[in-house]
Amino acid sequence: MTQPAPNPDDRILEALRAIIREEFPRLKYAGEFLYAITEVTGEPPNVKISCSPVDQTIGLPDLNSLPCQPDLSGITSIPTAGLNCVIVFLNCDPTLPRIKGVDSLGINPVARLGDQVTVFLPPTLAIQGIGSTTGPFAGSITVLNPVTGVISQGSGQVFTG
Repeated sequence: MTQPAPNPDDRILEALRAIIREEFPRLKYAGEFLYAITEVTGEPPNVKISCSPVDQTIGLPDLNSLPCQPDLSGITSIPTAGLNCVIVFLNCDPTLPRIKGVDSLGINPVARLGDQVTVFLPPTLAIQGIGSTTGPFAGSITVLNPVTGVISQGSGQVFTG
C-alpha cells in the first residue's frame, strides 16, 4: 500500500516549515533574486536604485536607494527604470543587499567604432606612462565632469542583451 502524497496544507508540514523559518531566518536570503528597478536617482559615481522583487510570493523586501557599486575600473553605469536586476544578500543578511547585474533586454544602445561616447570616470584616477622627454611617470588626475571621446578600437567578440 502506497502512502498518499503530502498535502501542502497539512498541519504537520506547516509546523515543520514554521520551525525551519524560526531556526534559519536568513535562509530566505540565500540565492540570487530577480528584482524590477522602479526608480533611479543620482549621477555617477553616486547612482542609487529602488527596486521590488519580481516574484512577490517569496516575501523579500522592496529595496530603496541601493547604491550601484562601480566595477573594477571604477565606472558606474546608470540603469533604466523598468529593467530587471539581480540582487544578492551578502552572508544571507537582509541588511546587506547588493546589485549583481542589470538586464539590458536589448534596449540599451551599443557604441560602435567611430561613435562619440560620454564616459563617467572616478573623481580621482591613477595614471602612468612614458613622457617623450621626461621618461616614465606616475600620478593621478582629478576629473570633475564626464569625458567625451570617440570609439577608436573594439572587439568583434562583444555582444549585448
